[in-house]
Amino acid sequence: MRAPAKVNLWLNVVGRRADGYHLLDSLVAFTDLADEIAAEAVEMTAFEDFVTEEVMKGRSILGLYPATEERTKAEFAAWRQANGR
Repeated sequence: MRAPAKVNLWLNVVGRRADGYHLLDSLVAFTDLADEIAAEAVEMTAFEDFVTEEVMKGRSILGLYPATEERTKAEFAAWRQANGR
């Protein structure tokens, strides 16, 4: 599902309607940022799953995302290939 993002460049409350909702004066810009954040979250989740599996096997591994150690990068890439992720 696509969820487009918007950035409020400014947002001013300028009054209140009779039904209690606020009257707004705003300027927004639309962006594809939401898609980039979602893709990064998928990458991070895959890495967390990889690290969890490695720890469960008894390995001591630096679990910070993104991976910084060459060994971890290579093993993560192989894990993704093997797991279709």
